[in-house]
Amino acid sequence: MKITVPEDCGNAPRKKLIHDFTLAFAENNKEKILEFMADDIEWIMVGDKIMNGKEEAAKSLETMGDEIAEELILDTIITHGDTAACDGIIKYSKRAVAFCDVYKFTGHDKDAKIRQLTGYAIELK
Repeated sequence: MKITVPEDCGNAPRKKLIHDFTLAFAENNKEKILEFMADDIEWIMVGDKIMNGKEEAAKSLETMGDEIAEELILDTIITHGDTAACDGIIKYSKRAVAFCDVYKFTGHDKDAKIRQLTGYAIELK
């Protein structure tokens, strides 16, 4: 898979975490995705659904199929305290999705789990 990331992506541990989480989505690695989430996560897929708790998140991931991306483009990763955001494009063999995700974490430490994820996704033509 081709991966394009901002040059400063490795400068902060939280940026690396966001990079790795987004890569897990592109690779369709459901187990790894869940490792980043707090047990009581609130996952909001804007315009689609809201999942409460890791169990609901896992069920939703199972419905996403087995498609693996050919390319991941991370345009921006921003972190501050216990919040972060990133945007980019995930390209699959027959489609591409532009996304923007906003994160709230369980704390400030570098290995804090994602407590809330608000995701915006638009399928590109």
